Amino acid sequence: MRRALIYIEDGHDKQGPSLLQAASAVLGDAPFESCALITAGPTDHLYGAFDCIFDARSERLDPFDAAAMAALISALHADTHFDCIVMAATPSAVMLAPRLAVRSDFGLVTNVDEIKWQDEQLTCFRLAYGGSTRVGIGVSKHAPSLLTVRADAFSPQENRPVRETRIVEVTDAACPDAPARLRKRARHEVTDPDIRKSAVLVAGGGGIAANFAALRPLADALGGDVAASRAIVDRGLAPRSIQVGLSGNRVAPRLYIALGIHGAIQHVTAISSADYLISVNTNVNAPICSLSDIVVVGDAFAFVDALLKMIKEEKGNGNV
Repeated sequence: MRRALIYIEDGHDKQGPSLLQAASAVLGDAPFESCALITAGPTDHLYGAFDCIFDARSERLDPFDAAAMAALISALHADTHFDCIVMAATPSAVMLAPRLAVRSDFGLVTNVDEIKWQDEQLTCFRLAYGGSTRVGIGVSKHAPSLLTVRADAFSPQENRPVRETRIVEVTDAACPDAPARLRKRARHEVTDPDIRKSAVLVAGGGGIAANFAALRPLADALGGDVAASRAIVDRGLAPRSIQVGLSGNRVAPRLYIALGIHGAIQHVTAISSADYLISVNTNVNAPICSLSDIVVVGDAFAFVDALLKMIKEEKGNGNV
């Protein structure tokens, strides 16, 4: 029987079902043995979902040491032989996956968000070239594959049969002594809205840097949130949590109002799923203008004042 190993990284335990679904897509319709690897945290939520749990919780092993983790998984593969290994596409996986691929001679595909079988050919899809292009990467079905998977890209299968889970204790002797150690972990409390879920976004770019705060009243009047381009974030005028772009957030609002935003490819790619785009710019030749449903050529602050006045009047007339 074929086997799949799902590495459930500390702090990402909720992604287990999604990663298991990705492994199912790789191995196709044939039955397979599902194995989970944990290095920290509880295991109760994994019972019934996996056939096997490798419990590598050990004082000797620090899961943040990529070299030690690669050695451990490679040793498990040598003993058990996995047809595919799947892990979440996290910063730790960026360090771990290439090391593991070299040690165990795996074919590696990163940041996968879709998997298809076509004419007995397995193809993994991901974004490339800064998110401007989507590519499919063929994977041999005759060799083990290693994938890092984007968060929640695969919906867990409903009514999956309950498994009789067995626990395999990974002994301290099998856990490499990790020279690198995590000294401290601190949780950063985020109070900013999750703009990825916003229906309306009022976004500002370099053209409104003189008074970025002026966007807030308009966003509130429209029942939306404020967002920023990288130019604003790099100047320290807005937190990175509300940055739109490939180095920030990809968004899909019903309405996106772009004020003073030039429209670099990284930004327009990140807003490509917006239903309706209004851009306000003094430069009619700005790249974002060619993609907009409505282009207002003029001063962004004057536009904000005029629209706020109109909304106030409509509310006074009972039309809003």
